[in-house]
Amino acid sequence: MPLMTGVSGFKAITVQDLLAMKRSGLPGIATMIPDKPEIIFQPLFDRVQYPAAGVASLNFFSNVKGSTQTLNVGGTSTSTHIKSLRDTNMEQAGVMSSKGFIAYGISMAYLPLSTGVTATAMVNYLDDVQKIIFGSYIEMKFIDKAYLQIPLTCIPSHMSFKGALATTSNNVNMIGAGGLGNGIPQQPFSFDPPYLIAPNETFSVTLTSDATALSTSNPIDIQMMLWGYMLRPAQ
Repeated sequence: MPLMTGVSGFKAITVQDLLAMKRSGLPGIATMIPDKPEIIFQPLFDRVQYPAAGVASLNFFSNVKGSTQTLNVGGTSTSTHIKSLRDTNMEQAGVMSSKGFIAYGISMAYLPLSTGVTATAMVNYLDDVQKIIFGSYIEMKFIDKAYLQIPLTCIPSHMSFKGALATTSNNVNMIGAGGLGNGIPQQPFSFDPPYLIAPNETFSVTLTSDATALSTSNPIDIQMMLWGYMLRPAQ
């Protein structure tokens, strides 16, 4: 970290190189010449669960695609779920694959088990999300060194949520419009300069919280997005 020198099949590339390519009008998807990697826009993402009883820490990017993890499924049940691209695109637990990655930002989304149709369901959900946000912080490490330590209040959401609830049999109120997570959808917290993660480099992202229980007795899945560019061998 942060250079990729000495890695077979890749030429060392810097953030300045990437910015120069962008300024030159390089297409968003392009096969590079043989001595350079192919650069595509593809975030890394992972989904974990904050249980209703509360939890002191959650580790992202440690359960890969194809592994099992307790998650909300179908908006109505919590089960031991085989993770797919719905949940994560990690291929190795806590290790960047043979592809490199340039991370320029981070965002979160909060996915309830179910908001239901009761008059308090949406209010309780919004309250639970704030409990998680106000009582947690994020730490990101590459190899064994911390590169980012920040309260969760600083990290915006990439999910814009609108909910409908029925207060009577013939009356529906719309509430909860807007971004959840103290941010504007699709506007991540930016890394300046970006982090360049080399192929096969270990990294971890941990959420540490006050372990506050949720008021709704429903778990909330948390989805983390590392926004950036995947670097892979040219085809």
